[in-house]
Amino acid sequence: MKAKAVSNLLIGGMVWLLLSTAAAAGDPALTFTSGTICKNQLAADAGYIDYVPWGVYSIKNSSTNVVCPLSRDTTNAKGATVYVYIRHDAFQDTQCVFVSQSRTGSILALGTQIWSGSGNGSIVIKIVDGKSSFTSDYYLSCSIPGSAHGFITGIELLEE
Repeated sequence: MKAKAVSNLLIGGMVWLLLSTAAAAGDPALTFTSGTICKNQLAADAGYIDYVPWGVYSIKNSSTNVVCPLSRDTTNAKGATVYVYIRHDAFQDTQCVFVSQSRTGSILALGTQIWSGSGNGSIVIKIVDGKSSFTSDYYLSCSIPGSAHGFITGIELLEE
């Protein structure tokens, strides 16, 4: 019984050592969140935004802009990539802008991408090394289809 406990302790220690070594080696930080973090960008659109457990959508007759604040998991300036997961119930367009903004409000970098189609899709936008600071904030602004035809279902932020 004592030998098994020592064995488990050694295995646990080796797993911890491997994980801590990987983190120390500078592996990128990945943060996933539901599309429910997105809110209406304009106050006038507040009544048109609705949520399901896995995402956000608009019941407005036309496209609606939403803003999605992204929580940073590091304080590096090496850039980041955002993955936006989308669901369209009909052929529609979703366009997103990924922004790195300084604490003073200056735009340090931005990237834009559009996805057109029906079904599940994704948008990938990268902000390159040196175009953000260790204190900058990241956010995503997207135009989503109206009439409940388009959803943002998830967002992944990969910080380099």
